[in-house]
Amino acid sequence: MLSRSGRFALLIVVILGSMVTTPSNFVAQAQSVQQGAVFAQPIDPAGLLIQSSWLDPDGSDFDQYIWEDFTLPADQSVTVVNWYGGYDPLKFGRGGPVTDFRVAIYPSIAAGTEPAVANPPLVEYQTGGNAGEAAINVVNGIPMYSYTFNLPTPFQAAGGVKYWIYIVASQTGSSPDWGFASGLNGNGHHYQRGSGAGGDILYRSVPGDIAFNLLGPGADVSTSTPVDVTTAVPTVTSPPTVAPASTDTPTPVTAPTSTTSPAPTPSPQNPPCFSPAVALAMLFFLFRISNRLF
Repeated sequence: MLSRSGRFALLIVVILGSMVTTPSNFVAQAQSVQQGAVFAQPIDPAGLLIQSSWLDPDGSDFDQYIWEDFTLPADQSVTVVNWYGGYDPLKFGRGGPVTDFRVAIYPSIAAGTEPAVANPPLVEYQTGGNAGEAAINVVNGIPMYSYTFNLPTPFQAAGGVKYWIYIVASQTGSSPDWGFASGLNGNGHHYQRGSGAGGDILYRSVPGDIAFNLLGPGADVSTSTPVDVTTAVPTVTSPPTVAPASTDTPTPVTAPTSTTSPAPTPSPQNPPCFSPAVALAMLFFLFRISNRLF
């Protein structure tokens, strides 16, 4: 039989434990369609990783970049890009942590079947960091993370026009290993730049969708993903080239600059489940009740 003090402590633990938000709640938030989303492809629970990373600064034979298409039903301003991905566990961390992301939007070729990679993108930015990388869950045996980037200038997408989102991670290890979480609700294909026979560059359409969201004005990221919003400005570094070439060595591309400064975006935080004052009041109430019950 527990003593009075033991029963009182057990009661406190049970009640407080029931009030704490569990990690599964955060996972559910991260995989839900975000408030304010104008386009969404959620994580495929049975999916794997689709590599989109390179070795900074000189590249490698193992670099691979991908483009994923999206089409909006009507004219829409896109202000935030949110995506999911992780590190290939079979490479045992050889890529090292992500130090930067290149985020760009490309137009389609005239036929609409692939991105116009021979021309500059419509917009292109460096996040200047890991885009608020935050662990969300283990998906099909792979630890996954959420990433968020506020576009310094809203992208005005035309309705019914096919665009291509391009996101590539920069790593400084021995072999790039970051990739997108595969997604649902797409057309089942993405466009890939990788190595062909003899070290040649190979562009092709391959099966699989990636998990990402596009958000519009007024999107409340804090209610949908437990991550810090990274507000970045365009930078000029040594990013990977995306135009067809005969070598894997990336060449610098000057990112566009904005003529106006974006409005500051507050960094969302997960609010505490209850305040200290409420906790103290509960403890006092429970103490009084325990003296009567126990």
